[in-house]
Amino acid sequence: MALTSLPGLSAQEQMLFGDLQIFGQDTVASGNRALASFAGMNPGDQLLTAQGQLTLHDRLTFESGQLYLADAVSWWQGADGGTLQNDLLQAYVSLTATPALALVLGKQRLPWGTGYVFSPGDRLDPPVNPQNKSEGFFGFTATFAPSASFSLTAAVRFDTAFPGISQLPGLASSASTDLPSEFPFLASSLPSPPSSPWLALRYALYADALLGDLDVHAGLTWQWQRVLRPTAGFSLDVLGFILDSALAVELSNSALYPDQGGSYTHPGFGKAFPIATVGLQRSITTDSASFAATVEYLYDSTGYDRKQAARFTDDFVAALAGGSAPGGSAAAVLDSAASGAWFSSGEVIPALGQHYAALSLSASVTGYFSADVAFVMNLQDRSFALQPELRWTRLPGIDLFVRAIAAWGRDFHREFGIVPAPLTAEAGAVVHF
Repeated sequence: MALTSLPGLSAQEQMLFGDLQIFGQDTVASGNRALASFAGMNPGDQLLTAQGQLTLHDRLTFESGQLYLADAVSWWQGADGGTLQNDLLQAYVSLTATPALALVLGKQRLPWGTGYVFSPGDRLDPPVNPQNKSEGFFGFTATFAPSASFSLTAAVRFDTAFPGISQLPGLASSASTDLPSEFPFLASSLPSPPSSPWLALRYALYADALLGDLDVHAGLTWQWQRVLRPTAGFSLDVLGFILDSALAVELSNSALYPDQGGSYTHPGFGKAFPIATVGLQRSITTDSASFAATVEYLYDSTGYDRKQAARFTDDFVAALAGGSAPGGSAAAVLDSAASGAWFSSGEVIPALGQHYAALSLSASVTGYFSADVAFVMNLQDRSFALQPELRWTRLPGIDLFVRAIAAWGRDFHREFGIVPAPLTAEAGAVVHF
């Protein structure tokens, strides 16, 4: 939810507002050509007071059934008579300790660093899918902003040390399962967990300063034997174009790499893996309309080269399919996991590629409609994901929308080729209150 204005806040002791998104979704899986239908709603509420706010954002999804289209027969199968799933997206308390200090505790989503689509320094709350959305994390953040030109944010993530937090009653999450516990060939290559879970907390520090037209930032994310990633970057207005660039170096990479001996290696501490991005954005705004275009490139050396990507894909799909199912049916098993650059948030498996590009275009006419399209490509294997969205805003307080996500890759050796649902379509309405 975006907060655009808070009229009347100073005249009231508290204010409750938010939105309710109601949607229907169809997903077409590639391996068994299954059509899964979902319905759901995303309620989001914020209670504002003079001292802070309480934010709750949830997602309720009802799976009505699946239509399987086999070679000789088609049938409708209900998912145990219909499955209702609840995912807690955000639930946090934000307190304004002083005018310059804000404290946040709970499950939150916090984009760490700059970057239009890619953020090299983000190992605190990295995105897990091509929509650039994270699962959110349970933790504590403190932001100190003594002026409009400088801010310093510190964060501690709890669920890296205590993953059971997300499984507590009422805190259910759609986060992926712990892959190392399921696949021995992954678990054998990972470092042993620390004797004390407190050592598995993840810490991050981020500073941002505005120096005239130049915005500079620097940060550091650290977790014992898992993450050590310093980052720095800048953004600058150049003749109306916003140039954004960042460089990070991972010094404690926990990703797995297939070696020539038939096993997987863990680089461990000390080997530097640079990750860099550069992007350019142009925005035009008038009284009645706005337009924006963004292009961005990512180099991620934590990813695989072409031979490693092909080797890992063969081994991983075989493991998911039990080692005997043909490649086509493996996609059905992959349906419970994200893939490629967003698989497991880089905690176990790196990006399948090392070179990525992203393009996004948006246009809106105030009081009528908005249109957006986002495109992400793995430049090594030419596979990509495309997400268009159209939103109609003529009705007061109600937005109607249609969106889709289409993924393309010729085979399982291509990153978006192993996406289990190459086409997802969604339509619905958002009611603002």
